[in-house]
Amino acid sequence: MGEYPALKNTFDNNWLATWLSDKHAPSLKTPNWENLELKERINALATHLNNWLPKQTTEKNIDLLDSLLSKHQPWKKGNMKYWPIFSWVELFGAKTPNQSLAFLGKYTHMFTAEFAVRPIIEHHEAIVFDFFTKYINNSDEHVRRWISEGARPRLPWGKQVDCLKQNLIRNLELINQLIDDESAYVRKSVANHLNDVYREDKKIAIKYATRWWKHNTPNSKWIVKHGLRSAIKDGYQPALALLGFSAVTISNAKLTIANPAIPFNGSVHFSFEGKLNKPSDVIIDYAIHFIGTNKKPRIKVFKLKTLLTASEINLEKNHSFKPISTRKYYPGTHTIAILVNGQTVASKTFELLAP
Repeated sequence: MGEYPALKNTFDNNWLATWLSDKHAPSLKTPNWENLELKERINALATHLNNWLPKQTTEKNIDLLDSLLSKHQPWKKGNMKYWPIFSWVELFGAKTPNQSLAFLGKYTHMFTAEFAVRPIIEHHEAIVFDFFTKYINNSDEHVRRWISEGARPRLPWGKQVDCLKQNLIRNLELINQLIDDESAYVRKSVANHLNDVYREDKKIAIKYATRWWKHNTPNSKWIVKHGLRSAIKDGYQPALALLGFSAVTISNAKLTIANPAIPFNGSVHFSFEGKLNKPSDVIIDYAIHFIGTNKKPRIKVFKLKTLLTASEINLEKNHSFKPISTRKYYPGTHTIAILVNGQTVASKTFELLAP
């Protein structure tokens, strides 16, 4: 069973009764329930919750949800089964921004509330960022992470909000206060936020990455390294230079593919060797030029190894072509390229055979 079917089956149409420990609570009558994917099920349950709630103001229903959630916690904190409650705020809470923000901040530790805050940002940008600024140093790590995640320009699975892509400096000034956060949970979010900013504006990302690098603490340097991972994969030279990886010269570079014809669900085994002209710090990645639906290559870069003060490179790797939920393979000629400090130093083709 793939990733998404396993996740979506976390939720059934008796979710409301289970949450409230009330066998009389109505189940969701949806004839196509089995065909709904994860987020579709979440939204369907949030709408079902809304239909069950009294026909009263949003403010009163948020108060009611606050009371219910404080009393009914059948699952451990962090369990995604609480998600439909947050999705209710996402779908119906934008009209009451202050109350919705307070609710999300109070309960984000129960699951995670970054998806729910996105429509509120879209409709009440100033109110949300006033709230974020006030609570960015909250004692609860879940609140600090929620703020960083909720404001990300490219939050995965989250609603895309234009103002978050148009005010990148505001975002970075906000999360600048978290670069030495004691929580690795928070620091990872800050790094992911920086990675999003890089995808929107490379120069702004490098400007703040440089500032955080010069802050010169283990936490801030970790954030920069992790936050510039896409820049490193792209071979973006300002990012590589910031991290101390300069252009290198490699002699006797040799890329070898063990079997140039790979079974459709098999693996390609390759090795690479080469000598550096002087001892250097190097980041070694490999890129595969996959065949897409239109037969044009789509390039995906994978991490291999980082070597410090290296004089030569010797490595080998297996790359599997077994089906995964996030990538579909097509038979035909593929290319592997070895990248050292962002520069392609060798490449070779192989054939992925038809199933």
